[in-house]
Amino acid sequence: ALRGEDPHKWVNPALYGRWVPNSLASINLVNQTVSGYEEFLRLFYATHHPLYDGGQDLVYPNPVGLLITNVHGVFLGYHAVSIQRVAEDEEGRVRVYFFNPNNEGRQNWGKGVEPSVVGHGEIPGESSLPFEHFAAHIYAFHYNQMEVGDLQAIPSEIIAELTTHAKESWGQAFTWL
Repeated sequence: ALRGEDPHKWVNPALYGRWVPNSLASINLVNQTVSGYEEFLRLFYATHHPLYDGGQDLVYPNPVGLLITNVHGVFLGYHAVSIQRVAEDEEGRVRVYFFNPNNEGRQNWGKGVEPSVVGHGEIPGESSLPFEHFAAHIYAFHYNQMEVGDLQAIPSEIIAELTTHAKESWGQAFTWL
């Protein structure tokens, strides 16, 4: 039954607690439609990316919903993970480090998106993806309304690239409004 909130709260209750911010941003998956995607991406960048979030470090793990695809980029389903931290790796690339219940190091989501479990600064138990790859597969995340950076600071080119990636992979299974 739909409860009007993040469904992963009921599927993976161990990822949730009082530390999870109350605000939730999500794509409308009930109707299999995607609308306001550019604003959704801007909000994720403005609340999680160190260049755009006003210097607000992630204090507690943040449960999020991902849209998982196969090696060809075809939509498979939904997946709950928990962001542990966002940081630069040894090469200076911003990555999202997350707890992934399927943390076995062999996933390939197609179109060059392959979560890693070692080699990019992961600590034991973490998976990671470059920030832009993670952002292109997210459909729901929590955030603190008082800690939102400038939504317009995120370059339009980044948003356009992520939107194209989404439409050419998991987005083929949805109607875009």
